[in-house]
Amino acid sequence: MFIAEIPSSDWFNKKLQASERIRSTVFGLDLKIAIFGGTGKKFRIPNYDVIIQTSEENKVIYAHSLVLCCQSSYFDTAFSDNWAEKENGKFIFKKPNVSYRILKIIIRYLYCGQIDLTIRSGLDILKLLAAADEFGINTLSEYIKEFLIKI
Repeated sequence: MFIAEIPSSDWFNKKLQASERIRSTVFGLDLKIAIFGGTGKKFRIPNYDVIIQTSEENKVIYAHSLVLCCQSSYFDTAFSDNWAEKENGKFIFKKPNVSYRILKIIIRYLYCGQIDLTIRSGLDILKLLAAADEFGINTLSEYIKEFLIKI
């Protein structure tokens, strides 16, 4: 006869909270905060499956397709329509029109949901807006527009 151990109520509460966080992130805007804690500490996880080549030669950014497609309509379309180039099991994107510095800020925003525009130059803010529009990151585009209106 097999007797299953009934988990404690703490265990159930933790599972419920975790599933609630994940569910709210899938249907809301907080994927990066629920999974990555909003700190960016897990920004450099080595098991990436996306390589983005930037305008600077030999400078690439590594990312995870799950995070990108949940936060960006551009990447969601790229992964779902299979128009992204794949090499050795990794998606390859060539973005010669976006600098490494701007793309790094964008990717960090997608992972962490945080950006400080007050420390950016006016030109960088405009480049960020153009990149956010190109990548279909509506939350960032709206935030930048509101910031520009207020200054």
